Amino acid sequence: MIPITVRYAELKDVPAVTSIYNDYVVYTTATFDVTPKHIEERTAWFHEHPRESRYKLLVAEDEHHAVLGFAATNPFRPKEAYHSSVETTVYVARGMRSRGIGADLYHRLFEEMEQTDVHRAYACISLPNPASLALHEKFGFSPVGVFHEAGHKFGRYISIQWMEKQF
Repeated sequence: MIPITVRYAELKDVPAVTSIYNDYVVYTTATFDVTPKHIEERTAWFHEHPRESRYKLLVAEDEHHAVLGFAATNPFRPKEAYHSSVETTVYVARGMRSRGIGADLYHRLFEEMEQTDVHRAYACISLPNPASLALHEKFGFSPVGVFHEAGHKFGRYISIQWMEKQF
């Protein structure tokens, strides 16, 4: 493990967060986005995560202040009755994965969520992804269902595993 600091994201982090996310868009099935995001889109998304809300956005940075990954909570569904549920996500820069950064981000994210009115957190994991499944299980998520061939990316159908965590 390398020494990192996990902190709330700042506006200056948006380009790095966008770059990390776009790497997943272009090269993986971890997200079903197929078109890379523009800085303007991610800046608007950043502003949907004010520190005092239930929607958190944290980054992990190294001793040189390079952003190595991020974790966030986002609205689970747009309807008002879902307000106490969030969807969680974590992304780590290529070359930095499998070093405990995702776990460090989630550890802090869930500490922060304990201070909110969140009742349930959900995670949607494209399959196969044993590392992500293990990470979520480590943090108390339980499987709740598989949607078979729910998405289509890179010329193939991809199933997704939904998991939930109670607060």
